[in-house]
Amino acid sequence: MRQNLVKEKELLEQLEEAKQNEGVDADPKAKKGAKAVKTPADIQSEIDALLRPEVNGWVLIDFPRNINQAKLMENAFTGYTSVTDVPKAFEKANFEVWTKLVDPECSTKPDYTGEIESQNSLFDAVFMLSISKAECFRRAQGRQIDSQTGTIYHKEDNPAPENDPKLAERLSAHFGAYQTEEDMINKMDQNHM
Repeated sequence: MRQNLVKEKELLEQLEEAKQNEGVDADPKAKKGAKAVKTPADIQSEIDALLRPEVNGWVLIDFPRNINQAKLMENAFTGYTSVTDVPKAFEKANFEVWTKLVDPECSTKPDYTGEIESQNSLFDAVFMLSISKAECFRRAQGRQIDSQTGTIYHKEDNPAPENDPKLAERLSAHFGAYQTEEDMINKMDQNHM
């Protein structure tokens, strides 16, 4: 690319010089067989050839559109498949399914004290909170949501600004994924230890 720019600059200088010398007769003392003088047309054709793009290859338009298509294209051209995309052995896949359904071995040992044993994980920390049933109910009740922004307020812990009457009109009771407060309380009552 840089060579082409230098060559183009040289050719443009030669073109200017040839245009200036176009009407001037050649030097009669010049030796026969000396380097032929290029005409402006010859120089311009060299510049055009230099600037003409090489038509070689192809362009994909609107592909790939998602990560799966990109992975398929990578595999088709290079044969590369990500480690995460390689099908798992039956035993490993089966083990992963079961670990989602049962407690880890450390919590089923007879001498289990409630302490969490260190395990290799991608997480840096896991927090276990111990909150009373009454506090859970208090935090769940009294929540309100702003339908326009999706902001959730709590009457005691995070009250909505009082000086915004439009916000006060938009607020409605919020029960999370439940339709009524009673459904939410029943589900919390079942899940609380």
